[in-house]
Amino acid sequence: MNGNPSSTNWLKTVKQFSGIKPSDKGIPPIERNGTLIFDDIEKAYEFNSYFASQSNLDDIETDYLSNLNNAVNNLNEIELNKTEIKDALNVFNPSKASGFEQL
Repeated sequence: MNGNPSSTNWLKTVKQFSGIKPSDKGIPPIERNGTLIFDDIEKAYEFNSYFASQSNLDDIETDYLSNLNNAVNNLNEIELNKTEIKDALNVFNPSKASGFEQL
């Protein structure tokens, strides 16, 4: 090796001395209800099921209509003048990509 080894060469050397073998075996088996899953498609479904369950909200008791009415009342209280609108529009940079709100 020369006096300035690249990080890739350095890692290869360390792995050779440590006995670590490179592997590309993908996702290791995962456990579902006490059973190991080895099939990649089944693992994908299991991950999808898990992450989908994380986004389920317990919102049965939520009163959406009252929340909507509160939002409408708040919007009705906003008063703008031409200068405020012009100042707000001047903040946007038309040469930049739009964000998630397409602004």
